This record gives sequence, structure tokens and C-alpha cells, in this order.
Amino acid sequence: QRMGGSWEGALLAGHVGAPRKERTKCGLLGSSMFVLRHRKFWIIFVVCVTVMGTGITLINNVGNVVVSLGKEGVGFYVIMISVGSTLGRAGAGFLRLGMVWPPIIAAAAQLILSSSSWYALSFGCFFTGVGFGASFTLQPCCLAEVFGTKDFGKILGLSMFAPSVGSILLSVVMATFIYDIHIPPGGEVCTGPSCFRFTFLILAALNIACALLVKVFLYKK
Repeated sequence: QRMGGSWEGALLAGHVGAPRKERTKCGLLGSSMFVLRHRKFWIIFVVCVTVMGTGITLINNVGNVVVSLGKEGVGFYVIMISVGSTLGRAGAGFLRLGMVWPPIIAAAAQLILSSSSWYALSFGCFFTGVGFGASFTLQPCCLAEVFGTKDFGKILGLSMFAPSVGSILLSVVMATFIYDIHIPPGGEVCTGPSCFRFTFLILAALNIACALLVKVFLYKK
């Protein structure tokens, strides 16, 4: 029985007994050119840009974050991100998480980081890694669930521009700009919680918005 009488509902439900005509339409939905005109592809893309960009922003700036807070031992925080990423990749599949969870985890991590305490930096790095890693596991799963497997390599290839876009927008442009404006006149290095606090709060807000976007639109029948 079809969900809501639509071929798209049958696809989202993983229905394998659909009539031949519906399978043909599902094949059209799964073509690489069609997905570029489909809002659900761009929802997944925006979520990955945000979550992956959040992870890359912390990875690129973790040294400056540690220095700005007057701490040492950058290697420890890099390890925390790496361990979190590994557990996120494995755990997302093992726990069968939905696409809504990476932005929720990433948002919580950024709120933790914005408090700028010793424990916050450790836990924030770890959970940023978890959300970052989980997004890489769930991205292809979500694309296959929504669009099927026809031209899947091309569809996944298109979506894999997300980390690069997120890195440029969130790390190279936004985080760098906010860091630079907090450097004191005549100085070269920013020190204090204000160097990255606003960046973390913006990233938290973007990830919360993405979680709402997924919840409201991605799985809407």
C-alpha cells in the first residue's frame, strides 16, 4: 500500500512492491540532473555545509582557540576531535540516527565551546567531532533513502562539495573575520574568550536552524 497515494511516499518508505510505473518515476527522481531541482537535495546539502563546515572551522582554528584562552597542549584537543569524529561515524550507523542529529550535536558542542572554560574546550572539541563524523556517515544514507540508488555516485559526488563550501564560508570567511576584528590595535594575536565566542554562537544558531529545517521539511510527506 502506498503512503498518501504518492510514488515519493513509497520511495521514502522503502516500499519494494510498487507498481512498474512508480518504479519508473522513482528512477526519474533518482537521476543526477533531477536532484539539482529538488528541494530535498538542497536541504541535505545545506545541512552538510553547516555541520561539516562547523567541524572544519574548529579543526582549522583549534590552535588559535587554545592560545586565545591561555591554554597549552593543542595536540590533546586535536585528538579529542579525531576520537569524536571516529565515534560519530561508527555510532551514527550503529544507532541508526536520522539526519536531524548531526546539527543538534554540533549546536550543543558550539554552545559548550562558547562558555570558554577548560572542560568546555575538551567536551566541545569531542562533540564537534561527533557531529562532524556522523554527518559523513548519514549523508550518503540520507541521499539513498530520499533519491534511491540510480546515479547515486553522481548524486553523492555533487553533495560532497558541501565540506569545501562550509570550510570557505564558515572558517575562511566568517571565523577569520571575527578573529581579526578582535585583535587589539598593533597586535598580531587575539587573546581572550571574545576571539571565538561570537563565532561559536553563530555556528550554534546555524546548526539549530538546520535541525529545524530537517525536522520540518526533509521528512515531510
